[in-house]
Amino acid sequence: MGRQCIESYKVDKRECVFSHEELICKMAATCNDLDLLVAVETHRELLAIVDRERQLRRRLMNLVSLVG
Repeated sequence: MGRQCIESYKVDKRECVFSHEELICKMAATCNDLDLLVAVETHRELLAIVDRERQLRRRLMNLVSLVG
């Protein structure tokens, strides 16, 4: 749900009041304290964040190679 909120904020051109990625990272760091279902969903969300970051970095590297 947090990721959907961030996407909605982008569409509405609003500033986020917290970092969804930071929250997920902090939750992942304390995964032993989480309920199993919450830990599984946190892991899934962390994978989505990493995948998105890879996509963005790949796109950036392609743009840099076109300019340079």
